[in-house]
Amino acid sequence: MVPYQIVPNTYLGKVLGFEECGVHAFFPHLYYQHRPTNFLTNDQLIRSFDLLLKSITNSDVYNSTYLQHLPLLVRHAKHASYAKFRETGLSFKEEIGRQQSLH
Repeated sequence: MVPYQIVPNTYLGKVLGFEECGVHAFFPHLYYQHRPTNFLTNDQLIRSFDLLLKSITNSDVYNSTYLQHLPLLVRHAKHASYAKFRETGLSFKEEIGRQQSLH
């Protein structure tokens, strides 16, 4: 057994109405003892989310009014999030994360 903090995971978002609660997806099968970080690589992230999005769109659980708002690929979701940063005055730089300009 290993602590959950070192298991590879990705942050999915917050629970609406309970913003203090963050939702993470854990990938215990990607853990190995000397893994340098608990973040997913870009390739792992793309494969995981593409599989998840494909499963959601192929299921009969959600109707088309909900599905039309989902991104088709992880690349589309990333571009949409970058566009939102630009619209709201945020800038995204890989080496320092997100920054919001005040003026």
